[in-house]
Amino acid sequence: MHGKRKKDVRPLTEEERKKTEEQGEKIIGLINEFLSIRHGKKPVNNPGEYCDLVATMCPDLPTIYNYKREVLIKQFKETKNPKDQYKALMNELQLVTGLLKKSPKSYSLWSYRQWLVLQCRELERLYNKLKAAKEAQLKKLLEEQQQDGQQIQKEDLLKQQEAEEPIPQVVELELKLCNKMLDMDERNFHCWNYRNWLINDVEKNSLNYIEREITYTQQKYENNFSNFSALHFRSKNLIKKYDQDLESLYKSVSTSPEEEQKNLKSRIRELTQFKIPLQNIKDELELIKNAIFIQPNEQGVWLYHKWLVSLLVPFRFISVNPVNKENTTLQITCSSKIISNNLASTIQLYDQTGSPVNNFTIEEVRNQVGQVFNIKADKQIQKVVVSQPQNIQMQVIDYQISKRNLISSEFVLQECKQKYKLQKLDDQDYQFSEVAYQILLEEQQFVDEVIENEKQSKFAHFHKLYLIQVKQGLDLIFKTDQHHLSLESTQNIIKVIESLNSIAKKQTNYLKNLESQYQSLLSLQQTLEKQSSGQQIEKISLPSSPTYEIDLFLPYHSLLQQ
Repeated sequence: MHGKRKKDVRPLTEEERKKTEEQGEKIIGLINEFLSIRHGKKPVNNPGEYCDLVATMCPDLPTIYNYKREVLIKQFKETKNPKDQYKALMNELQLVTGLLKKSPKSYSLWSYRQWLVLQCRELERLYNKLKAAKEAQLKKLLEEQQQDGQQIQKEDLLKQQEAEEPIPQVVELELKLCNKMLDMDERNFHCWNYRNWLINDVEKNSLNYIEREITYTQQKYENNFSNFSALHFRSKNLIKKYDQDLESLYKSVSTSPEEEQKNLKSRIRELTQFKIPLQNIKDELELIKNAIFIQPNEQGVWLYHKWLVSLLVPFRFISVNPVNKENTTLQITCSSKIISNNLASTIQLYDQTGSPVNNFTIEEVRNQVGQVFNIKADKQIQKVVVSQPQNIQMQVIDYQISKRNLISSEFVLQECKQKYKLQKLDDQDYQFSEVAYQILLEEQQFVDEVIENEKQSKFAHFHKLYLIQVKQGLDLIFKTDQHHLSLESTQNIIKVIESLNSIAKKQTNYLKNLESQYQSLLSLQQTLEKQSSGQQIEKISLPSSPTYEIDLFLPYHSLLQQ
C-alpha cells in the first residue's frame, strides 16, 4: 500500500519462511499440472474449474486467462442461448471480482475483465435486438387477433413479455465495482484506467456518462485533496464534454438559417479561444485554490492549477524571417513549442502575384525543435497567412495537450527591412488577451498570499516562477509593437530562483542552470536597453547547457544571429 517503506517490512520468522516455501512448492506443482492440461497432455472433464483453482492460488498468471477465454469460446459454440452465455460471463466476472480483492493491481485480471465486459456488451446488443423483434411479433399478433374478432387481453401479452427476466447492464455494474474499489484505494491507477476505458471505449464517450464522471471526480477530490487521480481524470472529462458541446455547435451552424449562423460562428470563435469554456476555468480555479490553502505542500493540487492556467495561453507565430535572398526559404518562430505533424495545414503561402504557393516543405531547426521551423518553397514568397488548424499539438512546460487556440495572423514582406512584420491583431484577440492577463494577475496575487503564509513551500515558489513565464509568453503573443520580453519579469524570475536555492536543495543543479540562462537573458536585455536602435549590438555569449531553453531568447533570435 502507499506510504509503506521497505524498512518497515518485518523479516519472516523461520516458521513463516518454511510455510511460504511449502506454499510456493504447492503453487509450482499446480502450475505444472495446469500447463499439462493446457497443452492437452492431461485431459480433464472440466478444465474451467481447474483454471479457477490455479487462479485462486496464482492470480497474476496471464496464461490462465488466455486458456479460460478458449474454454468460454468453445462453450459458447455449444450453448447458443444468449442468456446462458451471459450468465456464464457474469459468473466469470464474479470470480474475477473475488480475485481482485486479493490482487487489486493485477494487470492480467484487469485485462481479462475487459475482455469479459466486451463479450457481455455484444450479448446485450444481441439480446436487445431479439427482444425488439419479439415485441414487434407480439404487437403484430395482437393486431391480427383483433381483426379476426378474437378476444385476447392485452394485459396477458404484456405479462408474457415481462415474464422474461431482463439482463443487467454490465457497464453500470462495473462502475459500481469501481466505486467500491476506489473507496478502498483511491489511487489504484488500474481501477481508474479501467473506469476511463469503460467510458471511452465501451460507452463511446456518451455525454451522460461524461457528466456523471465529472460529478464523481469532484466528490472524490473533495473527500481528499490529495487524490490527484480524481483531478487527472476530471481534466480529461471536462475536455471531452467541451469537445462534444463544440461539435454540437458546429452541426448547428450547418443546419441553421443564415441569420443565426453569424451568431453561432461568433460563439464558436469565442469558445475556441480556450480549451474549455472560460467560466469553467474560473470555477475550477476557485475549487483548486481552496485545496491549495488547506494543503499548500501537496504537489497534485499545484499541478492541476498549472494545467488550468495553461488553458488560458493561446499561441501564435511571432516572427517570419527570410533565410536567403530569393525569399524561397523562411524561418518561422512560434511562441510555444508545438508538434509539426499538422503544421502545414495551418500555413498558406503566396507569391508576388498573390497566387498560392502549394509546393513547400517544413523542417524543424536543430536545437530549437518544436519552436523554430524552416519553410522551403519552389517560388519567391511574398505573404504568409496562419489560420486556425484542425488539430495541432502544443507543449506547455510539462504538458502536451491538444490546442485549438492558435491566433490567426498574417505576415507581409517589407523589402526595406527584408523581414516579415505581423499585422495588427483584431479586437477580439485583444479582448481574450485582456481576460487571460487579468486572470493571470489574480493567480499571481493568490500565489503571493500562499508564499506569505508558507515561506518554505517549494511548490508555491516553483508555481510563481511558472506564472511569470506564462506572462512572458503572453507578452510575446500580444505585444506586436515589440518582441522584447519584459526586463522586470526577468528580474522577478531571478529573485524567485534565488529563493528556491535555499528551499529546493535537491534541485540545485537545475536551478543553477536555469539561473545562468536568465542571467544571460538579463544581460542581453540590459544591453539592448542602453543602446539606441541604430547602433550595432555587441555579440553576447550564451550559456552552453544540455537543458538549454532556447525559447527564452526567441524574441532576440534575429539579433543574436548577426
